[in-house]
Amino acid sequence: MQTIAVCGKGGYGDSTVGILYSALRRYGKVLFVDSARIVSPESAPDFFLWEGESVPHLQEGKGVLLLRAGADFSNARKLPSGFQCVLSSRNPEDAHRLGKLGIPAVACGISGRDTLSIASLDYGNAVLSLQRSVFTLDGTLLEPHDFQVYVQKKVGPSQILPIAMVLLLLGMDSGNGFFLGNEETYKNF
Repeated sequence: MQTIAVCGKGGYGDSTVGILYSALRRYGKVLFVDSARIVSPESAPDFFLWEGESVPHLQEGKGVLLLRAGADFSNARKLPSGFQCVLSSRNPEDAHRLGKLGIPAVACGISGRDTLSIASLDYGNAVLSLQRSVFTLDGTLLEPHDFQVYVQKKVGPSQILPIAMVLLLLGMDSGNGFFLGNEETYKNF
């Protein structure tokens, strides 16, 4: 089971988590936990999706830490070697905090300095550009490439980029593109 921890301000009703939950369900069963609910599949989950304001103390395993702005770092420690961190390049405060803890991160944004950026955005789809090589959680090297992301309305770059980066790091094949839905479709997950 792969762990995805979404940390920072947002909480219940944040569309990023609902869209990520929906995207993960295309690849397997998802166990979701936040402060208000637990959504459990009927059989063994492939993914554990956790949401909270604090960066948790992760002790072992493999997974992705997705940082939203305003994450509480009071419990943060160095990430286990099997974890990777994703954040927006518009979140310099948390990038600085990660640097102090010695935690490397993959930045997503709209500039040429970002590891994952948007090459084009149109109604219904986006083309994203992986601008640097990254390793997936299983150790596979992903070379720079462009790939398609199909979106429904009201899914913007601040959701498309980190969710697509999480899917890439989890080892999902971007060859046929990724589909990201609208939070209204998934608000009752």
